[in-house]
Amino acid sequence: MNDLRAVCLCTQTINRHSYEQRKLGKNILRVSRTFQKLSACGLFAVQPALLLRLCGVLLTLTLMLLQLVLL
Repeated sequence: MNDLRAVCLCTQTINRHSYEQRKLGKNILRVSRTFQKLSACGLFAVQPALLLRLCGVLLTLTLMLLQLVLL
């Protein structure tokens, strides 16, 4: 994240970058200042992969229940 900020700051100080690149750099810096990790009631951090893991667990449990019912 620090490398990203350094690159964005560099685009702001050097005039050879286009207006769109400087605007993108400003937006990235603005978002990175306000970005906070999401948490579930302060118990644990919610990461993007959490939804995929939960779906995998649900699918596994569903398949196990189906096997028990059909046997």
